[in-house]
Amino acid sequence: FLYFIDRSMMVASSGTLVVALAVVATVVACSGVEVTVPSFTDSPTPFPHFWKRCFGSGHARLALRADWQDQLREMREELGIERVRFHGIFDDDMSVVLDSVGNYEFFNVDQVYKPMVKMGVKPIVELSFMPALLAGCNPYKQNGRDCPTVMHYNGIVTPPTNFSQWTDLVQNFAQHLVDVFGVEEVRTWHFEVWNELWGMPYPTQYLQLYDASRAAIKAVDSQLQIGGPVTMQCQYISEFVSDRAGQFDFVSTHLYPTDPNCTAPGNRGDIDCFANTIKKARSQAPANMPFFVTEYNAGLFRPELLYSSYAAAFIFRNVPLLSNVIDIWSYWTFTDIFEESGMHGAPFAGFNYGIQTNRGIKKPVYRAFELLNGIGNKRVATTVTYAGAAPPVNATITAFTVIPDAGTLDNLAAHVFVSNFAPEDYPIATTNVTVAVPGTTCAGNSAAVWTIDAQNANAYAAWEALGSPSYPTDTQLAFIKNQSVVRPRQVAVTAGASPGSCNVALELLPYSAVRIDVSRM
Repeated sequence: FLYFIDRSMMVASSGTLVVALAVVATVVACSGVEVTVPSFTDSPTPFPHFWKRCFGSGHARLALRADWQDQLREMREELGIERVRFHGIFDDDMSVVLDSVGNYEFFNVDQVYKPMVKMGVKPIVELSFMPALLAGCNPYKQNGRDCPTVMHYNGIVTPPTNFSQWTDLVQNFAQHLVDVFGVEEVRTWHFEVWNELWGMPYPTQYLQLYDASRAAIKAVDSQLQIGGPVTMQCQYISEFVSDRAGQFDFVSTHLYPTDPNCTAPGNRGDIDCFANTIKKARSQAPANMPFFVTEYNAGLFRPELLYSSYAAAFIFRNVPLLSNVIDIWSYWTFTDIFEESGMHGAPFAGFNYGIQTNRGIKKPVYRAFELLNGIGNKRVATTVTYAGAAPPVNATITAFTVIPDAGTLDNLAAHVFVSNFAPEDYPIATTNVTVAVPGTTCAGNSAAVWTIDAQNANAYAAWEALGSPSYPTDTQLAFIKNQSVVRPRQVAVTAGASPGSCNVALELLPYSAVRIDVSRM
């Protein structure tokens, strides 16, 4: 089916992605799309797993929770997560600056980082937000200047009254980390200065904060890594690179596909605007310098997109586009244990962006990352054709092929990933796809196919089918979690059109993410 989608009307319902339209939708079925893998061995290229190098979380205090730690531990095992980034390590609820300026307590800091490090997960340390005593304001909005704050948890976003006090805080903080975890460990961490210029306009106030932070970090150890500008919408990268040339160890920024970069009038028309905007931003930074996108997901302020297979298909489309372009791609966030708009009880409620709910229900995008985990580090050429010709402009079917590392899965030839994705205001159709792979003994063989779409791995639909309970019982939770699992099915392999070729025929619904495991034939 071909959906022309009104951005404000999209909801998920009862196992299907339902689109409420202001006009009658055009319904079309597409066929004649072929994904071809010419060889499993010719000219493989590096395929770094940049997508699992970091995931985001809300703010630091959440990391003290046992359920947060349990979910992180599970993600380490199932998704291979390597780092976590969150706001607010200096927030007053972390009790870092107590009683007076210069009086520091790092007990809660240790309780945040020690379990992570024990799991083998490193932090990207966002140096934020401003302790009230350094800000010179009253967080309780009485008897003095009110603190400008963000989020339900009231992170203070204002410069310090004295930047030397900020330098002292950051230096003592970094020295404590080195004392507790050792300098060799902390050298593998990354320190970001602030978040999205909140209350710190570029250039003056932000660069003052950056300079004070860098001086503090480097005073502890010159090999500790610090960078910026940590901007939204890929802003100010070229300016920061020029203004602080040679004074950063990495460049970081944020981008969401729902940002004006890709949705404002005049910016539409490129189905891959998200990836292309990141590529342009990356070109503004030194080629030999690590480049991080430390916040993204499939739709900021659009949680309904993140509940559905839309987000999974978004990942499968963008992974090959950004491979060998960026070094860290940090999905916002890894859990709905999250308090930007308060802690909501219902599994699917509020502006929660996690790949799993507060009770550990896995959303389709979690399953996409699960299918990406444990695959090889090399990919081979893969082509997509529409009726024998090059794909049309803004074609929705894309594919890439990864071969297993030597000695890991002897009978497995490759993982072929196929997605049917377009941003929500682009047309998309149910599409018949033929995957053509090398093989000489097609008959009698089958391929294992994992599918994430409206009908498979759809936890949201399972929750709705139970009446959308705000506080599911244990039995209901078990049912929803079971429905969230992505399971393989065996699809028959048939002889291809040319000798030495075998075919796997698939039907991809809109917003599908599929992995096909092909054995040696």
